[in-house]
Amino acid sequence: MKLIGQITFYENEPGLIQICPKNQNDLIILYNIIEPGDYIKTAIFRKNESNKESKKEGKKNIKTERKKVFLTIKIEETEYNDSEECIYIKGKNKTENKYIHLNSNINSEISLNIPFQLYKNNWDENSYFKLLNSINLEKITDIYSVLIENGNANLYKVTSNETKIEGSINVFIPNKRNNLYNKKKKTFFFKILELISKIDFYNIKCIIIGSPGFIKEEFNNFLIEQINTKNQYENIKKNLNKFAFCHTSTCNEDGLFEIFKDLKIREIINDTQIKNETSYFEKFNNDLSINIDKVFIGFKSLNIAFEKNQIDSILFTNEFIRSLSLRKRKYFNSILKQLKEKNVQICKVSSFNLIGKKIDNLNGVIGTLNNPIEGISDFAMVKYDEDNKEYIIEENNEFDEKIVKLMNEFNIYLDDIDENNGRKVEDDRNLQKFERKRQLKNPIKDLI
Repeated sequence: MKLIGQITFYENEPGLIQICPKNQNDLIILYNIIEPGDYIKTAIFRKNESNKESKKEGKKNIKTERKKVFLTIKIEETEYNDSEECIYIKGKNKTENKYIHLNSNINSEISLNIPFQLYKNNWDENSYFKLLNSINLEKITDIYSVLIENGNANLYKVTSNETKIEGSINVFIPNKRNNLYNKKKKTFFFKILELISKIDFYNIKCIIIGSPGFIKEEFNNFLIEQINTKNQYENIKKNLNKFAFCHTSTCNEDGLFEIFKDLKIREIINDTQIKNETSYFEKFNNDLSINIDKVFIGFKSLNIAFEKNQIDSILFTNEFIRSLSLRKRKYFNSILKQLKEKNVQICKVSSFNLIGKKIDNLNGVIGTLNNPIEGISDFAMVKYDEDNKEYIIEENNEFDEKIVKLMNEFNIYLDDIDENNGRKVEDDRNLQKFERKRQLKNPIKDLI
């Protein structure tokens, strides 16, 4: 993120800043910072029609011109577009001019390499420090992971804001008894090496190679052989110390969970937020499998746990905060401030991250408790059927059936982990069926 000018405000103060996003990661950070009720000043183009009479025929000729107009827009809704790399903005015009009326509806966008001004009535702690970290390029530490199976490989880019697949390889490898086995496997490894050679090693923390069995060892031997004999891989040879190897059972996104559970990998990524997200989420899974009253899920159960002073750790997503009304958002920020004073483990996860998607499925906020609370909030509405071994809705009780289904699938997911010594064998596809897109609520009524 490029800063134009200086930051003249502090935390929990109103302030204006002029910035310019330089990459997709900057857009994701801005999407998490910008909220309904904020103001941006940017340039848009409008068509201006002018009528001129013709001297010969006495007719009017209509000419259209594109005019560049600077507007101050009060934001009502935002939407991030990954494919076009921009943020769509809907709001009302607060600058009076001859081309656009005051308080008229405006659709604009924030794109790469286009500067704009952002004003917030209150730069809270999360927004303020997220902005500072994005401006400081020295703190950018991306992690790349190459997950390999027999003939399949995926390259993932993991940051504190998102988990994104950068490339995929699929090569048919026959049985070992086939004469083409060694040739096809060598071709497969060559394609992986070409994919890794395109990575910019300047701002990355490490590259993690994961696979089942001995595939990662075979690729490591192939990698060392190629960089010692060919000069085209000189960049990889200089950064060989950034490579790490780990066991995974799949090349899908679920294999990333297995990587970050490895103690050696956690030591390597010790300076990133990914370690905290993984450890807290793993602790939540363990407590949920042992005692359901040892965790809380949802905003209602959070209030009960906070009133009884039993919160041990809390994880929440950006989409959860955006879905709250202005009053609830202020109340939630006051809860976080008091929890921080009590040294409670607090972790804010991006909804574009792998763990963030899981938390969004669980109402956007989860956490663990110091001591179990019997019948806590949402779980008090749900009863566990020991005969069928599933959660059911109690009689005469209004409760979201999607949450109950999600709890049953989540319980199956935990049973699979325990039966396979902590390694997940089956893909967690059932959880994705219940992924709900959270729509932004309009906070205009609260502002009025």
